[in-house]
Amino acid sequence: MESEILKVITQGATDYFAQVGGQPALTHPAYLENPKSTPVDDFSALIGISGRYRGCVYFTAPRALLTPLLERLGERTREDSLYADLAGEISNTIAGNARRQLGAGFMISVPILLRGRPDELQFPRGVDCFVVPIEWGGQRARLVFAIRQEEAA
Repeated sequence: MESEILKVITQGATDYFAQVGGQPALTHPAYLENPKSTPVDDFSALIGISGRYRGCVYFTAPRALLTPLLERLGERTREDSLYADLAGEISNTIAGNARRQLGAGFMISVPILLRGRPDELQFPRGVDCFVVPIEWGGQRARLVFAIRQEEAA
């Protein structure tokens, strides 16, 4: 199941960059990471997953990757709140695409916007944490997810 979720989430990321950024992102193979060591860049947005699936997914990117996206969206100001909102839009779009692909049992929360590394990110216990490096515009962002499918009742 993890490979299906990984494929759907990764495709959502490449689609977002192709549509908004004008060229698809290059994704690198996912790797397992210790939840206490997951990467966090300048701006991140975390989405909780509930329903038939449990866990979370977050998108994290440096300011340098987000700046050209803001320009393509017509934003001329460089306020941190705009960068944070864009990280939230990207994570919400990716998770929303996964919801369409995986069905109503994949319920998503509103993005939680993060700047820098919070004291502690909470991941579900006993679930592998995967990191998918994403390259776009000469910069690197990452998708991080820890999701499991709940047992049928």
